[in-house]
Amino acid sequence: ARQRAYNVVLRGTGGVYTPQVVIDGRAEAVGSRRREVSNSITQVRGDDAGRVPVTVMAGEGDALEVSLGALAGKRADVWLVTFIREHTTEVPRGENHGKTLTNHNIDRAVRRIGGWDGTASKVGVSDVMLEEGQGCAVLVQDGQTGPVLGAAYCPAGLDDAAS
Repeated sequence: ARQRAYNVVLRGTGGVYTPQVVIDGRAEAVGSRRREVSNSITQVRGDDAGRVPVTVMAGEGDALEVSLGALAGKRADVWLVTFIREHTTEVPRGENHGKTLTNHNIDRAVRRIGGWDGTASKVGVSDVMLEEGQGCAVLVQDGQTGPVLGAAYCPAGLDDAAS
């Protein structure tokens, strides 16, 4: 659903394709075209003035505490993204028939954990249940498909209880 929403904004179509890469909610590219992806990342990084500092710390049990810095005049949603760190697939058919592909940081779930009004603040997140091999990150994003104003990985070791 998130990829479809990006494509409506970026491409004027609700279709999806693999391996699409969306960069900062402002650009998209075919993931296997390294130069195109690299150029898009460089272009987006040139506009880093409006970034909010984000820190994610482990809380009690399966909780997280997210600290957000101040950035006057901005508002955004705060999202928790859980992902599989690495997955290898044997491809049985299609253009990659017979190949073994390894993918990284495969989104599994995205949930809104709060709003941010541009002031320094904290957001508590409970029930962060990660399975072995999963990780998470927090995004501060202008809406569901707008620019990412700040981001941070969750601390390592949150999935240790699942191991």
